[in-house]
Amino acid sequence: MRISPIVNFSYTKCNHNNNVPQKRNAQVSFKGEPNETNIESFLALAFKKFFEKCEDAMIDGVARRYMFVKNYENLLLKEFPDDYEYRQELSRRIKRMESEFKDKDIKINGLVNKIDDLGTEIENINTENSGIKESINNTNLKNSFENQRAKIVLRDVQRQKKIYDALDEQYLALSRLENKVYPNGIMIKGTQSQEEIEKTLKYLQDKGCLLLRTSFSKNDQKQAAKEMVGLLKRIREGDKHGILYIEDFREHTVPSEKNRRFIDKLKAHLCSCSKDSNATILIFENNPQDIDEILLKEHRFGTKIDVSDIKHVFEPGFVPKKDGYTFYYGQNENDTVDLYLGNFGHNREILWVDEPDQDKALKVLENIDLVKSQEKFKDIKYLQMRKPVKVYKIYEDFYTLNHKTADYHPIIEKKLNIK
Repeated sequence: MRISPIVNFSYTKCNHNNNVPQKRNAQVSFKGEPNETNIESFLALAFKKFFEKCEDAMIDGVARRYMFVKNYENLLLKEFPDDYEYRQELSRRIKRMESEFKDKDIKINGLVNKIDDLGTEIENINTENSGIKESINNTNLKNSFENQRAKIVLRDVQRQKKIYDALDEQYLALSRLENKVYPNGIMIKGTQSQEEIEKTLKYLQDKGCLLLRTSFSKNDQKQAAKEMVGLLKRIREGDKHGILYIEDFREHTVPSEKNRRFIDKLKAHLCSCSKDSNATILIFENNPQDIDEILLKEHRFGTKIDVSDIKHVFEPGFVPKKDGYTFYYGQNENDTVDLYLGNFGHNREILWVDEPDQDKALKVLENIDLVKSQEKFKDIKYLQMRKPVKVYKIYEDFYTLNHKTADYHPIIEKKLNIK
């Protein structure tokens, strides 16, 4: 059986009631396994515990025998001197230990306070770093959209240059030849915008070309044919070769029973347009496979310029901002709009478009599934915005609410058709 180390004390202490000194006994036990070399340290600890337990007591003596078990088998006895000087020495040791413990406690408390201060400082740094990291992420997102736009501008320049170079070589250079044989038709495939088309037309005009234009989509077949023939006649009566640009060429040239007679007549004109009318037909068509294939044969459209391989499609996306997102939807600098939840962020069913702009609202509606893919906007059911000064067609299914914005502008709302 294992016996825990125990030190027996006899001491004198005054009674609280009558202040009469009384003899008492006390025991102090503690964990550990003392041996021949550390027994005095155990006794010093015993004294410390005694004074903590029996404050203001006067020690009369310590039991002469200290009993403990070594190796859990052999019972050992240790004799200690029972005299005043020995007890005083032990008391001095205890006081020194208490003083050392107190100094260490002060140092430890100081270190604890420093650690707490460092913890607070680290927490503040982490908060600051989190804000910096978020700012860097948002900047990187913005830069990614700007990079997309830069690539699109570069592709636009490359595409335009390829068109200009081809026109120089296959059309404009013919004017310098003695035997000029102009193509009946020129088809340009792969332009990305009406702006590119207008730039190409202006380039031809700046090079001194006579250029007239008509539109198939603005006229029915009879009127379209009449206007085309009239413009070809004007070119023929002039003194230089000219170009007739036909906008929306596909309007009457996609194979169908309705278009059959118009296509047949157009084929006849295009077979000898350059020779008979001193003119070349110019069209821009990105999906020529939809048009009557015989109409586009080489003897009619002998010059085909394809720039469809030079393109970069803008991928829309979001940059987080306080309480919402900035939605980047296009390649132009102003193709952005800020989006928030309605009622100053408190209504998760309302998407607030923060600009009274019809084109921006239309882009949001076109990309509503992408908008809903954002966690903040996943529950939206209505779109709200400040009512524009002019209400266009896309606002026909909006209705005006009774309440207004904080600056007293009317609000319009549309219920979203979400699958």
